[in-house]
Amino acid sequence: MIKNFKTENNFKDYINGLSLVEIGTGAEGTAYFDRKNNEAIKIMDGYDNRFYRLNRLITQDDIKVDSYIFPKDLYVCDDDILGYNMDYFQNDLFNIDLYLSGRKKLIDLVDLLNAYEVIKKDTDVLSQNKIYVEDLFSNLVYDGKKLAGIDTLGYYRTDRKDLREQNIASLYYALNLELGRRLSDYTYNPNSVFEDNVNDYIKNHGTSKVLIR
Repeated sequence: MIKNFKTENNFKDYINGLSLVEIGTGAEGTAYFDRKNNEAIKIMDGYDNRFYRLNRLITQDDIKVDSYIFPKDLYVCDDDILGYNMDYFQNDLFNIDLYLSGRKKLIDLVDLLNAYEVIKKDTDVLSQNKIYVEDLFSNLVYDGKKLAGIDTLGYYRTDRKDLREQNIASLYYALNLELGRRLSDYTYNPNSVFEDNVNDYIKNHGTSKVLIR
């Protein structure tokens, strides 16, 4: 849904009325947790408005899959995207702060594989709806049971023939990259089949339970 604001100051007044805690920042804007509404909000302050056109953006009104978190409401002024809200994903074990701190968390790779099967099916649903998965390698989250793609504003529709192959390859790459960062002895080709790599890892180590950082 589109929420129109007459001026950017009207939007700032709206944002100032919320209870926001910063949870991340990137090249296009800053993400917050809205304690008032128990959701995430991204405020766009560095985006290229030549790319984010209203008629090409995909929201929860357009597609519903559990494994990809699409915007709920788009905040707009004069056809420019000022920000958007979305469901908040809690307890991300792939969070960069965990990685940088060196702290470790125990995960079960069997649970990760089960979560992978779910997001793979949802990725197929996106492909069937001609939706291209963008930048998943830097926007994949995992809470120990569920995998999800976030920051999906850049996803778009396309008629390219190899769409499913490209989307699944993005999923393989993102997951292989995450485990490669966090398990020092996880060897992989970034574009190789994820489940084959994980099953080989479990077989070679004799356990599916591992500490990741």
